[in-house]
Amino acid sequence: MLEKLIDNEQAKIKPYRSTLEARTLKDLQEAVGSTKDMKLDKRLKKSKLIDYMMQYFEENGYPTNKDWKPDPTMGLSEVKEEVKIDPRPLHPILQNEKRDFRKEEEEELARNLEEKRKTEEYVARKSEQITVEQLDAIARAFQGQPKPTYDEAFPAKLIATCMTLVNLFDDGEDVIIQAKLGDQICRMFEKMRDNCVTAADKLKAELRTETRADLGTEINQNKIDDLEEKIARLRNQWLILNNAFAVCVNHLRPKVLGQTGINFGKYTTLQEMANLNKKKASNQRLTIANLVNDRENFDYHLHHRHEEIGLVEIPDGL
Repeated sequence: MLEKLIDNEQAKIKPYRSTLEARTLKDLQEAVGSTKDMKLDKRLKKSKLIDYMMQYFEENGYPTNKDWKPDPTMGLSEVKEEVKIDPRPLHPILQNEKRDFRKEEEEELARNLEEKRKTEEYVARKSEQITVEQLDAIARAFQGQPKPTYDEAFPAKLIATCMTLVNLFDDGEDVIIQAKLGDQICRMFEKMRDNCVTAADKLKAELRTETRADLGTEINQNKIDDLEEKIARLRNQWLILNNAFAVCVNHLRPKVLGQTGINFGKYTTLQEMANLNKKKASNQRLTIANLVNDRENFDYHLHHRHEEIGLVEIPDGL
């Protein structure tokens, strides 16, 4: 602490004078007497002796000898020389001990075998953590092949991740769960994609309303900018989800169905399913349009309709 204090030129005089004043006259006289270039005058009183010492320090520098050091609380104090002890053990020859070279050789061999075992365990543990994608990347690096683009890497990573989920259910009766997952993962991305379209349509309607009501003020412009930004984010989400949906339908689903041996037929989208349900409901109605366009289907539903109410034969005229 005091060494930093002494190095500060502006803080040298006053603190060091206070340090000297904290000592007795006898201590100051001993300090002056122990310095070669200083002359001790025992007739000087304490204040005069301190003035003489300060003048000497200002001209020749402050004391850095090992016998005396400045202390802001105690003044000059003696520095005890620390005796350094070598912690290293003595050589066996100096200890007059007889060395057992066979024992030392066995201990060294045991240490080497233990280090080898730990190294092998570490390498095996790290090898298990390396994925197939990482091995492919290492192989490409050795072969000098370029890093795959996003369009190449994303489908491969998505399929591998989804197959990890599918392969969690690979025991006995769980094979039907694997087959259903092949469909439901596709359905999940399709619903998320369609939800983006629904949300974007609502925002577009709000944007049209704000645009019509725009008065050229900053508040209106901020609302319009905010809506356009949300629509742009939804557009990007739609692109990502549509890409994931296409990858799952065209690659993941056939792979899962081929692995399980279960075939659910062609994948039906939500829009196609809605059209089929609408057509099915329409065909079940006994309308003139169905009678004219599809008499066979009309007669089928008519027959079942009358069976429900207990009619055995269809009356004439119907």
